[in-house]
Amino acid sequence: MRMYDIDHLPAHPMLHEVSLEQAAPAPAESGSLVSGILRRWPIILVTFILLGTAGVAAVWRFVQPKYRATAAIRVAPILSEILFSDQETEGVLPMYQNFMFTQAELMVSEPVLQKAADDLSGRDLSFFQKQTLWGRPASRMDPYQALQEAIRKGVIEIKPGEKSELVKISVTGPSAQEAEWIANAILDAYNFEVVDNNQQSDQDKQYILQNEQTAKQQEIDRLKLEISNLAKEFGSTDITGLRDITLNDVAELKSELRKVQTERRIVEAKVKILEQSQDHLSTPANLLERRQQFLRSDPEVQTLTQQILLQQQTLEALRPRLAAQNPELQERRDMIETLKNRQQARQQELETTFDETVSQELTQNRQEEFKQAQTMLAQLVEQDDKLVKMIAEQEADAIKLGRKHLEIQEKMEQLALFKDLYDEVRRKLEVLKVENKRPARISRAFNAYSIELPNKRNKLFAASLFVALASGIFLSFIRHRSDHRLRTPEDIIRRIGVPVIGTMTSPSQLNKKLLPQQVANEYQTIRANIGLLSGGQIPNKLVITSASASEGKTTFSINLATSLAKAGSKVLLLDGDLRKPDVGRFLHIPEGTWGLADVLFRLTKFEEAVYSMPLPGLDVLCTDGRNASEIIEFLSKPHAMRWIDAISQKYDHIIIDTPPILTAPDAMLWAKLADAVVLCSFAGQSESPNIKEALQRLRQINVKILGNVLNNVRVSDNYYRYGYGYYGQPADADHKRDPKRDRLLMAMQNDAPQDG
Repeated sequence: MRMYDIDHLPAHPMLHEVSLEQAAPAPAESGSLVSGILRRWPIILVTFILLGTAGVAAVWRFVQPKYRATAAIRVAPILSEILFSDQETEGVLPMYQNFMFTQAELMVSEPVLQKAADDLSGRDLSFFQKQTLWGRPASRMDPYQALQEAIRKGVIEIKPGEKSELVKISVTGPSAQEAEWIANAILDAYNFEVVDNNQQSDQDKQYILQNEQTAKQQEIDRLKLEISNLAKEFGSTDITGLRDITLNDVAELKSELRKVQTERRIVEAKVKILEQSQDHLSTPANLLERRQQFLRSDPEVQTLTQQILLQQQTLEALRPRLAAQNPELQERRDMIETLKNRQQARQQELETTFDETVSQELTQNRQEEFKQAQTMLAQLVEQDDKLVKMIAEQEADAIKLGRKHLEIQEKMEQLALFKDLYDEVRRKLEVLKVENKRPARISRAFNAYSIELPNKRNKLFAASLFVALASGIFLSFIRHRSDHRLRTPEDIIRRIGVPVIGTMTSPSQLNKKLLPQQVANEYQTIRANIGLLSGGQIPNKLVITSASASEGKTTFSINLATSLAKAGSKVLLLDGDLRKPDVGRFLHIPEGTWGLADVLFRLTKFEEAVYSMPLPGLDVLCTDGRNASEIIEFLSKPHAMRWIDAISQKYDHIIIDTPPILTAPDAMLWAKLADAVVLCSFAGQSESPNIKEALQRLRQINVKILGNVLNNVRVSDNYYRYGYGYYGQPADADHKRDPKRDRLLMAMQNDAPQDG
């Protein structure tokens, strides 16, 4: 057995392009986009054949030789001189270009098209035949509707020529003669319906203008007579000054009225106040001082005040010498109280006398003031009524003058308007008389003639083939953008952002004789890269998992364990897929062998449950799917780590094959117990969103992720794609194998049971 020294094996350069901590999806390169589109060449080819064939057939059937017939009328911009010359009518026709567009619109009007359709209805023209998709006549169309449809589609085109006096009629069709007939029929119908009718219309216009001129003259005479009658009353048609004087008088009277009304409101308020205060006389503030003076000047009040003061002084002098209950003190107090009562009674008597005197005085004064206010109010009311009457008379005169003024102005404005209309009618009548003596502005330029249009078949053939090719490339691009499957190591680095530990070539891409050597080289590279990513040596406990099912993780686990055993290491291959165990079936381990559940539940010893493979150094601990929930419960406990550490002391490496991460939680539990994780993916099947989600779940539990191994890659995408010429050529594409079976190491065929 050959031993491999991992420390001296060359790692693949792609391994060092992306680190796990700094990994980020790289931007898509143009090369990967082109290769992705070219990888789907069948879509491009099928789309090109289908659309190209359909386009060429459609061009051949529907693009037929065409003829264009052209007829025209001439619209003269300047009228030539006949009898006499005048600058206005001989100048360039105003809005000449708009006039030409108007004639073009008249050519496609209903009367003209109906006349042309009637002229053409007697001819059996293919132009009026409805055709099937393949060009066969189906039914005859109404000629008028057929002409309208042709105009909407641009088959019949009528427009003024650029920088010319011509309005051209162009008819495009498969027959030159039919196109000429249709163009001439429209031209004849236009001359009959528009040009000839315009000549008759000019005569009708002249008659109408003459009648209008007579009517306007009569209106002018009537207005002059009415204005003259209105002016007789005031001697002039301009009564603005008289009206202004009247308005000024009204303004002065209103100003005086406002003053009188203001004074009247003041007097009315004064009368109302005086009237309300007849029964409730209020004492003015200055009378309070007179009242106090009147009270103080009374001799009796003054005498009583002096006696009270004298008794109070005597009482104050006796208090220190006599006891509080002495009769003399009490007698003094009673005397003081009696004097105060007499003083208060005298003051009330004096106040009553003063109030009566003052009340009589105020009443007499207010009655005189009230009479004066009433007299003044009556005068103001009389003056107010007189002013109101004068203002009403003046306003009536002003309104009458204003109405007369407005009536005169309105009549004069109507007179000026009718004079302008009369002058305009007279001018138009003179112009029309001159125009009727001149040749027509519109005349037939030439009858229809036809030419053959350039054939666009060749350009359309090339365009249809180009569109077919572009459509195929576009569909391939859409398919490439919507495809999330990973096919090459570059896809994993660019989309996922994790290191690629190695690749496994698809057996269908290799010669069967070269398969063992190729598999050995690939696992040699993988072992070396795992060691480099783990600090120089392969981890003791290594979990092999994938994002989804059928991505080659079990095959890779078996081959990696075998490769390590052949390299001289003592390896335990542990089947950690509790729901779908495949390791025992792949290695043909006899049924009934002790398994993982028996060891965990202590039904047997670990040494008795381990199955030793014929290859020295390789042991296998299988599982049969029994008691999966109990095993998962055990793995979630803290003592599971102690159990796996105890086993790891007996082996150099423990390779744990787990279920897919997105399928069951078992893989997360095993990953937490191991030293590192290797993720497997399958080229052409694994999708980037699934792998990203699997990596996210692993990172959430702080698991060391070494990288990704891509299975089933093509020869051109393998690390050894430049070395196949040395070993031989790839096998034929018709050579089919089971990828899971053929990917097992061929070197095991002498040491281990074969996989059928």
